[in-house]
Amino acid sequence: MIIRTPRLLLLPLSYAQLERCLADLPGLETELGFPLARAIFTEEVTNAIGMKLAKLEILPLALHPWQTYWLIVLLHSNRPEPQPQIGAGLIGFKGYPNANGETEVRYGIAPQFQGQGYTTEALRALCTWAFRHPDCRAITATTVLNPASNRILYKAGAQIIDAREGRVEWKIYRLGFQPLGEVLEKHP
Repeated sequence: MIIRTPRLLLLPLSYAQLERCLADLPGLETELGFPLARAIFTEEVTNAIGMKLAKLEILPLALHPWQTYWLIVLLHSNRPEPQPQIGAGLIGFKGYPNANGETEVRYGIAPQFQGQGYTTEALRALCTWAFRHPDCRAITATTVLNPASNRILYKAGAQIIDAREGRVEWKIYRLGFQPLGEVLEKHP
């Protein structure tokens, strides 16, 4: 399964692909057929990948898309058919929606691709996928002193739920959400 928007593909990374993010990026690039922006693999991200791998080991395969990272892939804009250009960032949830129908999202994109709307587009596309599931009624996010991330969430349709001491809690509700992109069962 993938999610496609006018400028992006979102690819859910398998367990083996997440392992390669930690140990063999050139091998993962060969497997995917396009380069990855190395700047997305910060110490914080590699630590998060390790935690995701531990959780994925015990989850049923059907729930993996809720726990894994999705690779944000930029598409070539000057080609008649969409073709991957580069893996520019990662986005993903912290798990299946809870009893309140909520799940938290985290995301990041390499610095050279920031400020171009890619992360907002990826967030809206991933929310479109999530809101297809009846158990998901809202997506949450928390930012700490991060104006750029606040803009991304605002542009994606999130509302501020709480703000204090530099920490802002956001929520995107299914009701009233403007979907973006299409979910494809097979890679194009």
